[in-house]
Parts: sequence; structure tokens; C-alpha cells
Amino acid sequence: MQPPPQPTPRLRRRLLLAGQILGWLLLAAALWMVLRQQPSLTTAWTSLRAAPTWMVASIILTPILNWLAMGLLFWVLTNQYAKVPLGEMTILMGSAWLLNLLPMRAGLLGRVAYQRAVHDLPVKDSVKITIFSLVTQAVAVAILLTLMAFVHMFEALAPGLRPMRDPIVLSLLLATLAGLTSLPWALGSIPAIKGPAPIDTWRLSLGVAIRFFDALVWTARYWLAFTAIGAPVNWSDAVIFATLSQVIALTPVQFGLREWSTGLLTSILPATRSLGPSASTRAAIGVSADLLCRAAELLISIPVGIVCTTIVLRRLSRAKHHPAPHLP
Repeated sequence: MQPPPQPTPRLRRRLLLAGQILGWLLLAAALWMVLRQQPSLTTAWTSLRAAPTWMVASIILTPILNWLAMGLLFWVLTNQYAKVPLGEMTILMGSAWLLNLLPMRAGLLGRVAYQRAVHDLPVKDSVKITIFSLVTQAVAVAILLTLMAFVHMFEALAPGLRPMRDPIVLSLLLATLAGLTSLPWALGSIPAIKGPAPIDTWRLSLGVAIRFFDALVWTARYWLAFTAIGAPVNWSDAVIFATLSQVIALTPVQFGLREWSTGLLTSILPATRSLGPSASTRAAIGVSADLLCRAAELLISIPVGIVCTTIVLRRLSRAKHHPAPHLP
């Protein structure tokens, strides 16, 4: 049987561009929906203005942790194939963070092109690294969902634990992160995975730990955002929102889809029914919380991305005439 025909590069570019345009339209529609819910918007704005300074600062600054985590992740995975300094990889991921706001995953393509030009890293190896990063994300998300399933199972068996849900969830998440972080040291003596895509076992396990940490940062961001707009959610629900954001990040639609998905989830989750009298009101609250997360991302990613992209372009210009092993 013949394999199904693969889309041509031109068709893929058109599909990615269409997805980006769709995302901007969805984002505009999300803003319009929130503006229509005037009482919810007024409440959210009043709560945000009255929120503690530390909470607002945390909402704005926590995206930096996501950026640093991605720099560390790709540094760990890339050094299987090419020796790239951690600072250089962090700068490269900061540039990709900004460029991914443009159509057709410009940040991903820019990272691959940079590593090919500066470190002579073949495109096929960059593809392997990207696949490994997706594997670590899938495993981290699976662990998160499994933990939350256990929490809900124990709550069903012991309803008296329900008031202690948040401390239990936080303790479980932090204990799991500690366990995942220590696992690579235990796996250091295990032989590397062979085959067409070789990788050290400890690198993959450390990648999972980094992805898990990244998901915990997203969990904190959603908890902070909902709390800041006067619609607090518990930590287990914040985990669900964070997990959803991780899945949405894998799609070509970089804007709008996450906001609408968060709104839809807020409207149907049993734990969020107290946030509003109707599904549309709860959806608007969820969209508002995600828009707050998005605004914080843009506030940080634009200046960080501009600085990092400037450094990357200078490095590319120098490497064209005088190849060097790493960024200064």
C-alpha cells in the first residue's frame, strides 16, 4: 500500500500562515468577547489594580523562568550533537521566543539555521533535537495528568481531604520535581540510546525534569492570573490549565487558540462553576486570565527577543567571516 502523499513545502508554508492568521483572528475575537462582558471586565480590572505588588510582579516576571528553562532544555539536548555554550543557547532561545510570534514558526527555523551556520550542526540533527524536546514534553505532561488523577482518586475515597487539596497538590508536585531532578544522576551509568537518533539516557530524563519544572511555572502563572483578577482557582485546576497550554503550544496557531481553550475549560470545569452564573461569564473570566498571561509574555518576550536577536545577528555576521566557537 502506498503511503499517503506528504504536503509540499509550499503547502506547509501556506498552512502555517493560515494558522497564524486564524490565531490573530481568534485573539481579536477573544478580546471582543471579554469587552462585551462588561461586569466581569470591571471586576477583573478592579481586582488586578488591588492585587498585591508581589503578585503583579510575579505575573510579569515568571515568563523569564519559562525562557530560561527552554534554554537549559535545548542546551542539554543539543550538546549530544554539538557543543553549544549554555549562554549562547539561552540567547538563541530568547531570539526564537520573539521570532515565533511571526508566521511560519520563524523562531524554530531561525534556530536550525543558526546552528547550521555557526556550529555546523546538520539540519537532520536539529530535527532529532526538536523531536526529543517533544518527547520530554509529552512525558512531563503525562506525569502531571497521572498525579492529578491520583489526587482526584484519593479525594473520592477520602472526601475529608478536600480542604487540604492545595497543600497536598503542591507537596506532590514539588516532591515529583525533586525526584525527576535527581533521576539523571542515577541514570548516568546507563548506556546511551543507540540507533539513528542516539541520545544519552540521562539527557532525556533531565529534559523531562526541565519540562516538568516549566509546566509548574505555567501552573503558577495561571494560579496567579486567576487570583489577580478576582477569580481564584485551586492548584489542581491550575495544573489542568497549564497542561492545556502545553498541548496548545504544539499547534501552529500561536495566538487565540490558547485563550479560547482556557475560556472553554473555565466554563465547563465543575470547580470553576462558582466563578460566574453562566457559561459565557465563566468563559470570559478564563479568557481574561489567559490574556493577562499573554500580556505578561509579550511584555517580557519583546525586549528580551529584540536584544537576543540583535546578538544572534551580530554573531551570524561575524561567523560568516571569522567562525568562532561560541558567543562572547
